[in-house]
Amino acid sequence: MSENKSKSPDQTVQLTPEAAGGTPKMAVVTPGPRAVKVQVPTAQPVQQEADAVIKTVASAGSEAAKETVVKKGDLLDHIVAVTGVKRADAKSVSEALLAALSDHLQKGTHLQLPPLGKLRLVNTKDVGKGALALTVKIRTPNPD
Repeated sequence: MSENKSKSPDQTVQLTPEAAGGTPKMAVVTPGPRAVKVQVPTAQPVQQEADAVIKTVASAGSEAAKETVVKKGDLLDHIVAVTGVKRADAKSVSEALLAALSDHLQKGTHLQLPPLGKLRLVNTKDVGKGALALTVKIRTPNPD
């Protein structure tokens, strides 16, 4: 039997007999799974913007000051510039990371974080109202 070229809207195909005198038969055709293309955006590093953010943060403070303070917003700007993710996503991840670091350091856990180095709690002091002053020693990795 050969397939008839006309398909009805209900996915039924009429088959015509090849031999003379045969009777036509009906067969239900169910479509199989279809291939679907999905594009997932990936974060692309944008180094030029990241360098600009670092220079802006460094120049925001006084040139004569010995200590440069980087606030959470500046850090978020840097993360967004480097990774290309949305600011809200960067904020939620960075806040969770900072909370985890704080918890582990307050417990006295040694942390080994390869880009940053090895962190070890040296001293803890109660400064009142539940706040602690932590002295942390950081050993940076070898620049290989």
